Amino acid sequence: MDAVFSQWRGLLGPRGLTAAQIAYWDGVLGKTVQTKNWQDHIERTQLTYRYLDSGQARDFITDQNEKVREILTGLGLIKK
Repeated sequence: MDAVFSQWRGLLGPRGLTAAQIAYWDGVLGKTVQTKNWQDHIERTQLTYRYLDSGQARDFITDQNEKVREILTGLGLIKK
């Protein structure tokens, strides 16, 4: 089987965060990944990263869930 699979990581907040709280953390994390310390860490650990804000991350996780469900269903590991 010719396949590529990447492992992603993320931070999750508790259910019920307000729009203002989400915007705050989007701002903090968005600035954090632009710092020299973060860039140095990425280079030192040879990681490939792509920062996604909360909305982009939600869309990405939804898409990943659909793709994995299709694969597992095709393999007969999930009943239709």
